[in-house]
Amino acid sequence: MGKAKRHAKRRAVETPSGPPVPTPPASSSGSQMDLPMLQKLTSTSPEDQAWAASSISLFAQDTSLLPLLQKQNVVGHLLATLSSPSYPVALNVAGALRNLATFGGSKIITEIINKNGLKIIFDWIPELGNVIDFLLKQSSTSSTLTNPEQQPQQSQITKPDETKTSLVYSLTEQIISLLWLISEHSTNNQLHQITTKSLPFLLSAISPYHDIPANIVIVSLQCLNCLAEDNPHFLGM
Repeated sequence: MGKAKRHAKRRAVETPSGPPVPTPPASSSGSQMDLPMLQKLTSTSPEDQAWAASSISLFAQDTSLLPLLQKQNVVGHLLATLSSPSYPVALNVAGALRNLATFGGSKIITEIINKNGLKIIFDWIPELGNVIDFLLKQSSTSSTLTNPEQQPQQSQITKPDETKTSLVYSLTEQIISLLWLISEHSTNNQLHQITTKSLPFLLSAISPYHDIPANIVIVSLQCLNCLAEDNPHFLGM
């Protein structure tokens, strides 16, 4: 019973800076109303896709607009775009899905599950895990070069790209948050599937032996707590 209520207290994803977000329509009653960001979401331009997803993320916070967004198959369009190789696009799409799930609750989450959303989310786990591992190794190499006599030439030192690092960590937080939200409304079979696919990744994220941002550690712990609650499969993993 506690699972179904916790998600309502979660902070909504803030809309990133960028092009102006369109003003939400005055009424959500018109089933034929076209939302301009849906056209941009299916664009081939990563900039358009990121802008569209950030706009949807803002619209999702108005619960009166959720029926309209569902009629326009926004969840389906977002899930299709979540596979984008562009990290900024994937980040904004994951944030939009997170806001839709936060404010739409079980209806939106059921739609995400029914439209193969779990598989699409799971596909990000090995990639993010590999990239974070690479970034942590780079950071560790840079930080351990403290003896001037042992340091290679500056041109040989590969430092982590700060922009990419920030994007990867932000996307990781959104993906884990999505898993957490979905877990709160999942059946036992779905919980088993989520646990099987994500447990090693979540346990790695909370390891004290590396320097992962605290917000990722916190959301990983919260997701693990949710997976463990009333989940007969968890202890056997």
